[in-house]
Amino acid sequence: MDKPETDHEPLLEEDRIRGVVNSPRERVPPSESEDYSWVDKLSPVKKRITGITLAMFSGCMYGLNFVPVIYAQQHYDGATDNGLDYVFAHFSGIYATSTLYFILYCMYTRNKPAVFPRAFLPALLSGTMRAVAQAAWFVANQRLQESVSFPIITTGPSLVGTLWSVFYFREIKGTRNAVILVAVFAVTITGALLTSFSF
Repeated sequence: MDKPETDHEPLLEEDRIRGVVNSPRERVPPSESEDYSWVDKLSPVKKRITGITLAMFSGCMYGLNFVPVIYAQQHYDGATDNGLDYVFAHFSGIYATSTLYFILYCMYTRNKPAVFPRAFLPALLSGTMRAVAQAAWFVANQRLQESVSFPIITTGPSLVGTLWSVFYFREIKGTRNAVILVAVFAVTITGALLTSFSF
């Protein structure tokens, strides 16, 4: 018995309106989508400049991630050296800041934020993984020096992310790019090993 045609239609018509349906055939044109980003209006050169600038800013923020904890440990009498003692305060700051950013975003969009229901569970899962990794990072900072632990820990995720790009998303193609990638891997792993051996 054939199913009625309505069974093949999405339950939420809003998905079509907002342009968040996975199938490219069901996406609405960017000009008609509420989720049309300001980045989409930029030229390729401006997109590249914007991406590089935001990446540099993000890198600076990651680099300053542990500065408050290290400053407290080095400048306040009685400050504990146990990194896990700072986890709750650190995570509370992350939660408060992300909540503030979301409130500002809601105000900017006049209480019409673009939310993606399919991303909720993956976001919670990735946040949990990040929390476990961050707690382990505090322990690594305690056992090693920050100058040693930071390069080693930041190297691993970048290598894993690159492997996802190669084997799953297939964003890196061609012999020339593969050779460059192998050379980058070699330099990165060598640097991490030399850093660890220097401790």
